[in-house]
Amino acid sequence: MSLGGARDLLASATALYIVVSPTARTDASWPPRGYAGPSGRLDVVARAAVASLSIERAAAFAGLLLGPPRPPVAVLASGECVEAAGGERGVMEAFRRLLMGRRVGGCMALPWGAERLLHEARRLGFRVYTLEEGGADVSRVPGALRGRAAFLAGAHLDPPPGVLALARRLSEARVSVGPRSLLTSHVLAFLAALRVSGSA
Repeated sequence: MSLGGARDLLASATALYIVVSPTARTDASWPPRGYAGPSGRLDVVARAAVASLSIERAAAFAGLLLGPPRPPVAVLASGECVEAAGGERGVMEAFRRLLMGRRVGGCMALPWGAERLLHEARRLGFRVYTLEEGGADVSRVPGALRGRAAFLAGAHLDPPPGVLALARRLSEARVSVGPRSLLTSHVLAFLAALRVSGSA
């Protein structure tokens, strides 16, 4: 999809959930079942998209894929796309089609790295936060749970050091949903629920 289409998707979103995967494949070479390992754990990204956008449907999701063979690729998804996909397996199929160069309504794939994605988000008025263990309690950070905010998290692994350093430099704060280690999908689901409920 065009740059204009990507900007339109992001511009209409209430929030942007970004998950960075250092290993997720940037082609469609995994099988339709048993895809976790062969996809480079792209399933973690798909699960995070479902977890966040099933709750905050007006938000957008970006999976930043840094695995072989052609990184980087940013897969963008709207709540409409995730709802139509019907769950993790459906989102994986949508991602497969995107990586094959096909069209998927409400989703797109672009050759964007972290710098381009974060600068576009900021240009469109999102305040950027990094989700990190040891970060400030997100409920105590002014603005994080209201208005246009972008949250960057790792997938099953932390983001590469360069990506994390860039995100920290551009972010308002490092935030956390609690002191315990949680799956990325659980973190984003909890965060989306806090935003939808209007907690502050």
